Amino acid sequence: MQAISPMYPDPSDTIGYRVRHLLANVYLYLYTIPLFAVALSVMGMLWLLTAAFDRQRRVMHLYLRGWCRLYIALNPYWKLRVDGLSNLPKTPCVMVANHQSLFDITVLLTLPVRFKWVAKRELFRAPFVGWILWLADYVSINRASRVDALRMQRECLGWLRCGVSIMIFPEGTRTRTGQVGPFKAGAFSIATAGRVPVVPIAVRGPRETLRGLLLVPRRELLHLQVLPPLRVPDASTHTLRKVALQAEEAVRAAHRRMAPYYYRKA
Repeated sequence: MQAISPMYPDPSDTIGYRVRHLLANVYLYLYTIPLFAVALSVMGMLWLLTAAFDRQRRVMHLYLRGWCRLYIALNPYWKLRVDGLSNLPKTPCVMVANHQSLFDITVLLTLPVRFKWVAKRELFRAPFVGWILWLADYVSINRASRVDALRMQRECLGWLRCGVSIMIFPEGTRTRTGQVGPFKAGAFSIATAGRVPVVPIAVRGPRETLRGLLLVPRRELLHLQVLPPLRVPDASTHTLRKVALQAEEAVRAAHRRMAPYYYRKA
């Protein structure tokens, strides 16, 4: 399936498009709202039943992975494609992905690997999404606090020691242009301290298929490209910046192949 550029002329002034847009979004929310309600109910029960013996929330993450695959499969406009799964190590790692949309979280959760998200604290306070993040025991961070950043790093290192990988958006925020932005060094510092590889992942599709909270009624490929892992040999500032730049360039090159329209000069 070929990637479809979002840059073609906007047909939204046609009656046919408006009807498709309305019907597609009515359908989207007819199954989204019940599925979120079911997810919260099931996760709440799972938390009560497994909290005493499943401290790593393995069951919770496995349930979320299946839920995300079902959510994507129910939409006829979406097709999921994951390339490069062989690049995922069998041991814990720090995964870094470009951040296009809030929908990135759903798409990345389909990966067949156990990991903990690092997400901004504000997201944990949001209804539904925040409750799910809390129930799965993912890692929050207050981006304005250096003290909290150190707490987040210690928590991530604890998970790595337990055999659980970490997933971070190293850009720190969603892109405004569609292009991959600069990677910050925090994720690579965690990888160095934990002595684990960094696995870059390129994401394409979530930004193209959703505008705000509304679905664009056209077929879109939700594409993940898992790239070869990188080693961070030491914790020097120079090395961290060098590896962050390598990961950034690898993800940008893969994303440019997936979505070249974001990188064309006006």
